[in-house]
Amino acid sequence: IIERIRACHHTSLAPENKLKLQTFLSVLLGHFVHLASVKPLPRDELDILVRPLFELTQQFPDAAAKLARERLLRMGKRLRVALAQYETTQWPSVESLLLL
Repeated sequence: IIERIRACHHTSLAPENKLKLQTFLSVLLGHFVHLASVKPLPRDELDILVRPLFELTQQFPDAAAKLARERLLRMGKRLRVALAQYETTQWPSVESLLLL
């Protein structure tokens, strides 16, 4: 399904597809984070998402950098709050580590 979406919205087909694929990158990354929080860890499904995430990141480096920065800032904020309230150890969650 992922490859079909990417093919149908290729940037050579229409100029507005660039924005659509950047949005799709965000959706895929969000799905990756969701799967990374599932127990037991669905490694096969995560492996399937890695390739299209990497390819879209290479295709849209500025959008990928913006997404990564936003996620890292949110992760840092959550970790600082949790550490301040002594609710967690100093280790980030599994989904945070997988994103790194």
